[in-house]
Amino acid sequence: MRYLNLLYYTAQSCLMFTAYPSAQGPGELPGELPEYVPGALPGDVPEYVPGELPEDVPEALSGDIVTEDEVLTSHVVDGGALSQYLYAKLLQKDANKIKNKGIATYQEMERMACEYFKMSADRGYLLAQYEYAKCLRFGRGCSQDPGEAVKFYKLSAEKGCAEGLCDWGNCLEFGIGVDIDVRKAVWCYKQSAAKGLPLGLLRFGRCLESGQVGLPKDEREAVKCYKLSAEKECAEGQYKYARCLEDGIGIAKNDEEAVKYYKLSADQGHFLGRLAYIRCLENGIGLEKDLLEAAIYCLRLANQGHVLEQNRLGHYLEEGIGVAKDEKKAVYYYRLSADKGSAEGLYNYARCLEGGIGIEKNVAEAVKYYRLSADQGYATGQYRYGSCLLHGIGIEKNVEGGAQYSQRSAAQGNAAGQCEYGYCLFNGIGIEKNVKEAATYFQLSAAQGYAVGQSNYGVCLEKGIGIAQDQAMAVTFYQQSAEQGFAAGQYHYGRCLEEGIGLEKNVVDAAKYYKLSADQGNAEGQYEYGRCLKHGIGVEKNEKEAIPYYRLSADQGHAAGQCEYGCYLEYGIGIEKNEEEAVKYYRLSADQGISRGRSRYYSCVLRLIKEGRNVEEAVTSLGIGASTGDESYKRDIAIALLSLPNVQLGPQDIRAATVQLFYKNDPRYIRNATTNLLRIAVRQDYSPLPLLLILLDHGDLTHEERMNLLAICVSRGDYRSALELLEYFVGRNIYEEGLFDCAYNVILKQVITAVRSTGDAAAAQYPEGQAQDAEDAAAQAAESDAVVPARSGSVIAQPPVRSTGINGIRPDIILLLKSAKMLKNRHKTELVQ
Repeated sequence: MRYLNLLYYTAQSCLMFTAYPSAQGPGELPGELPEYVPGALPGDVPEYVPGELPEDVPEALSGDIVTEDEVLTSHVVDGGALSQYLYAKLLQKDANKIKNKGIATYQEMERMACEYFKMSADRGYLLAQYEYAKCLRFGRGCSQDPGEAVKFYKLSAEKGCAEGLCDWGNCLEFGIGVDIDVRKAVWCYKQSAAKGLPLGLLRFGRCLESGQVGLPKDEREAVKCYKLSAEKECAEGQYKYARCLEDGIGIAKNDEEAVKYYKLSADQGHFLGRLAYIRCLENGIGLEKDLLEAAIYCLRLANQGHVLEQNRLGHYLEEGIGVAKDEKKAVYYYRLSADKGSAEGLYNYARCLEGGIGIEKNVAEAVKYYRLSADQGYATGQYRYGSCLLHGIGIEKNVEGGAQYSQRSAAQGNAAGQCEYGYCLFNGIGIEKNVKEAATYFQLSAAQGYAVGQSNYGVCLEKGIGIAQDQAMAVTFYQQSAEQGFAAGQYHYGRCLEEGIGLEKNVVDAAKYYKLSADQGNAEGQYEYGRCLKHGIGVEKNEKEAIPYYRLSADQGHAAGQCEYGCYLEYGIGIEKNEEEAVKYYRLSADQGISRGRSRYYSCVLRLIKEGRNVEEAVTSLGIGASTGDESYKRDIAIALLSLPNVQLGPQDIRAATVQLFYKNDPRYIRNATTNLLRIAVRQDYSPLPLLLILLDHGDLTHEERMNLLAICVSRGDYRSALELLEYFVGRNIYEEGLFDCAYNVILKQVITAVRSTGDAAAAQYPEGQAQDAEDAAAQAAESDAVVPARSGSVIAQPPVRSTGINGIRPDIILLLKSAKMLKNRHKTELVQ
C-alpha cells in the first residue's frame, strides 16, 4: 500500500512540473488565466480543518502507512540498528507527504522518526548518527541543539560518512555549535568530495574557486568539482558549472552548454538557476531568443507560487513581452507577489494603483504599498515613497521624511534615489542645503545612466554649482539625457546647440531638440520652440503655429511664455483679440519678475481703464509691488481711475489711488490730483474725510479749495468732518480772512435746512419763508449755556444722550453749532493776541 501512496504522489508531482507545450500560437500563453477580482485571489483554497483529509486523497492515507511491511516491523521490534534507521526514514518521508497536504499529525511522525534515528545512532549506525544530527540542528522532531548536533556529525564523519563530513565542515566553517575553524572545514569538504558526495564536491569547489584558508585558489580544479557535482544532479552544482561555462571561469566559454545546465538547475527549483535560464531565453544566450518560452516558463513557476516569476510574468504581460499585452492580468500577478510580501511585488502593484494600470486608479492606496515595499528595504520603493512624501502625492506632504527615504534609496545605489536626494540637497528641502554634496549625488546617478541625474549633473557642470565648471562635459551629459528622451535634457541640449555652449552652434538641431522637449510637455521647451517658430530660428517661420506652444508654456507657469501669449491676446495676432485675458497673463508674468511683463501689464490696464473697462484690475494694479519704471504707470492709472464718471470706489481704493498721485510730492501731479479728488469727494456716497486729509497733507490748496472742502462736508450733512477740517486748519495756523466766518455761516444755513426737513418743533414755529426767525432760533440755541463736553482735547463736541433740545432743535445739531462758534471765537482771540 505504501508503494501505491508513493505512486500517487509521484503522479501528482509529475503533473505539477509538466512543461506546457510550446506549440501554441506566437504571443499566446497556454491555458486560461484566472479572471482578476480586486481584493481577492482566484482559485481560493478551501479552509483547512485539522484532522480532515481533502476528498481527492486516496483513502489508504488515512490508515497506518508504515506498519504494513511486516518484515520491516519485526526487525524494528527486534532492535536492529539498520531496521530502526530505515523505519525512521519511512516515517520521515510519510511525514513530509502529510505535511504537504496540511495534515497536522506529521509532527508526531517526525518525533517518532527522531526517536528511531537516535536508537539507531546510539547503536553506532553512522547514517543514523548523521540523520539524528540533522534533527538536532534544525529542530525536526526534537528541540534544536546545534552543539549536540555537531557531536553526532563528528561521530558519523569519523566513521567515513560523506554526508557527516560535509555537514560537520559546514558547522566548522560558520561556527554552528562549535568554534569556527575554516582550515578543518576545508579538509572535511575535501574528504566528502573524495567520496563523491555532490554537496561535498560543490563546497570543496567553492573553496578552490575563492582560495579559502590553507587552500590555494585553483579555478580549473574548482570547475571539475562543479561538473562532477552537476552530473550527480546537484542543483547548485549545475548552476555553478553553468556560470563558469558562461563566464569562462577555469574553462573555455561555452554559452550553449551553460544554458543546458542553467535549465537543469532551474528545473530543480534553484533560485539563481531560474533567473539565469530566463535571462538566457530573454537575451538569446546559448540558444535562440524565445520570449514566449520565457513567459511560459515564468507562468509555470508563477502558478506554483514563486514570487520572482510572478513579478516577471506581470512585467511580460504589462509590456507585452513575448505575450499579448494584458495589464489586468499583469496586476493580478503583481498582486499575488505583493500578498506574499515580495518587496518588488508590493512596489509594482503600487505603481499600477498610482497610474491606473489594469486597475482603478487609487493614489492613496498606492502610497501604502510603496511604504510596505520601502520598509522592507527595497531601494526603488524607498525612492518612490520618498518622492510621494516630498511632493505630497497621495499623502500629507512631509519633506523631512521624504528626504530620509530618498537618502536610504541613494545609499543602496538606486539611481533615481540618488537623483532625488541630490535634489533635496540642492534646494535644501527637508535637509540642510549643500550644493557640493548634491552635485556628487547627481554624478552618481548620471554615472548609472539615469536621464534625470544626467540632466541635473549637466546643470551643475555648466554653471559650476558645487563642482568645477566644465561646459564641454556638461553638454555630454545633456546629450546623453536627451538621447534617452528626457524632456529637460532635450531642452538643455537644444539651448547649448543654439548658443554654442560647449560645442559648435547648430540652430537647426537646436530647434529639433526644443520640439522634442516641447512635445513631451516641458514648459521651457515649449517656449523655446515657439520662439523658433515666431522668428524662424532653425525652422521655417510660422507665427500662427508658435501661438499654441506659447500658450502651453504659459499655462504651465513659464513667465516669458505668459508675456508672449499675452501680447498675442492683446493685439489679436493669429488669435481672437481679448485684452482682459491678456491682462491676466501679463500679470502672471509680472508677478514672476519679468520686466517686460510688468510694462505690458500696466500699459494694457491703463488703456482699458481709460476706456472705462476692467476697473477691478486697475484698482488691483495699484497694490502690486512697485519697481523701477512702474510708478509713472501707476500714477497714470490712478488719475484715469479717479477721473472715471459713474464709478463707485471704496475709501481704500481711493486711498491707494491717492498715494500714487502724490508719490514723492511730484508737483506735476498735485494740481491734477486735487481736481480729481474734489470731484470724487462730491460724487462718492461716503464720508470723504480720509480722502480730504490725504489731500490736505499732500496738496497746496487755495482759499477757495479749502472752502470747497468744507462745503462738501456740510452739503453731505457730515458736520463732524467739517469741524475736523476746521480743527485741522487751526492746528496748522491757517487763519485766512473769512474762513471761519464763512464756515460758521455755511454750517448755520445747512442746520436751518436740516431743521426744516426733519419736522422738529422748531420747524413748526417757523413756517417756510421765515428763514431769519429760524436762523435766530438756531443762533440762540448755539449761544445757550448748554454743557459741551470735550473729546480728549478736541474742540469737537460729543452730543449728550437726550431726545429734545433747545426750542425743539436736535441736541447733536446744537452741539455742532456750539463747536463751530467756539472755533470762530478761538480764532478771533488768537488774532488779537
